[in-house]
Amino acid sequence: MIRAIFIFIAFGAVIFAANWLMDNNGTIAISWQGLEINESVAWGVAMVALMVVVLVVAIWLLGWVLRAPWKLADRQNRSRRERGQQAISLGMVAIAAGDREEARKQSKRASQLVPDQPLATLLAAQTAQLDGDQQAAHSYFTKLTESPETAFLGLRGLWMQAMKEGRTREALHFVEQAHAEQPNAAWVLEAQLTLQARLGQWDAAARSLETLAKRKLRTQEQANQARALIHVERSRAAAANGDAVAGLSAAQIAYKADPNLIPAAAQLALMQVANNRRGRAEKVLKDAWQAHPHPMLANAYKGVVNTVTADKQLNLARDFVAMNPSAADSHILVARFAMAAERWADAQNALAPLTRRSPSVRVCYLMAEIEADGHNNREAARDWLARAADAPPDEAWVCTETGAVQAEWSAVCQASQLFGTLDWRVPHHLEQHAPVVLGNRGSAGRSVAMASGDKLSAASAVVEAVAERVTHTKDGKETEA
Repeated sequence: MIRAIFIFIAFGAVIFAANWLMDNNGTIAISWQGLEINESVAWGVAMVALMVVVLVVAIWLLGWVLRAPWKLADRQNRSRRERGQQAISLGMVAIAAGDREEARKQSKRASQLVPDQPLATLLAAQTAQLDGDQQAAHSYFTKLTESPETAFLGLRGLWMQAMKEGRTREALHFVEQAHAEQPNAAWVLEAQLTLQARLGQWDAAARSLETLAKRKLRTQEQANQARALIHVERSRAAAANGDAVAGLSAAQIAYKADPNLIPAAAQLALMQVANNRRGRAEKVLKDAWQAHPHPMLANAYKGVVNTVTADKQLNLARDFVAMNPSAADSHILVARFAMAAERWADAQNALAPLTRRSPSVRVCYLMAEIEADGHNNREAARDWLARAADAPPDEAWVCTETGAVQAEWSAVCQASQLFGTLDWRVPHHLEQHAPVVLGNRGSAGRSVAMASGDKLSAASAVVEAVAERVTHTKDGKETEA
């Protein structure tokens, strides 16, 4: 609108000036070097205007000629950048599709067209990874870290490469550098927590978790679960260093964060016993047993009652399991205490409800020990061992991500190195095999194996107890030694 008004005013001014000249016409006389010119004023004004137009056009043409090389170069550069970006895009798509040849081709194009483009360097690194050339990929990622603008991107690539190759300490080093670049990045904080847990740096892991929770990167429930796992391990580390007070403090934090976590309850009870608080330890274990009976709680309970005789321990164990008498672990707990007191009939009666229908491997091993050590019935013990070979598997600590199984609980899965993935459940993918006879370890070894709940150790211990040396006669018949 303003431009239209301006044009209208200018056009009006030109018309007004033309009319004024027509009404006030005069003569212009020019005499120069023999040249004589006598024309009207209007003619003179028109010539001046024409000269101005010619001058402006000449200046514009001169500027266009002078700017032409730079414009041409800029157009070529723009075209090169566009083709380079297209090559990067096609290369990323090829990497996602696993097309090595196409990724290699587009990476080469991108390197030629836009060699200084960070994404071209990233494409080259990922192409090298796809080709299995980790050394070249490392070089490209390192190149990215040399520029402040791309340092964070390069550190992430180096971290991922170190994680893939299992270089945990180096991966943590890259994560710490990335944290210095961008302290609020979610993946940096999560990676810090995971790597610190893998390396057993539990104090640092606790600080990383609190930062995650403070920045709302984990829900309250997730933070509490992780806090419990971390502080159970902190308690264990303190206890291993002989600091029972610090171990108790960490165990209390873990139990408060997640009372339903079996290792937290068991560790708190162990630390309370270590600090001469057996009554409190028993209360914690009773509450946990009522909700979730578990071998870890049973082992912790042994520490609570180990100051009295074996017969007294059996009576206390019966009172302990009275809150959850139907649980399989309750029957097994009473049976183990009865076996420790050498009251074999009581042990057999405790296991009787579990032997009527598809007894598990653990129950079969216990029955084999009862028959071997309590009744001296090696034939019956062999029968139970034979049943164990095809018995349903017992619950174990199973990694929810990979299915890996481990005998003892830890906050980090020993096989997968993942944090907080162990779950107590039946590993249905396992196959049962008949136990193998090992060297003699004696009755003390069998007792330890049974008390620890280690199925494989218990199996070999029982087999050792009932196996008899066999020699072969010349006609191939077997005789007992």
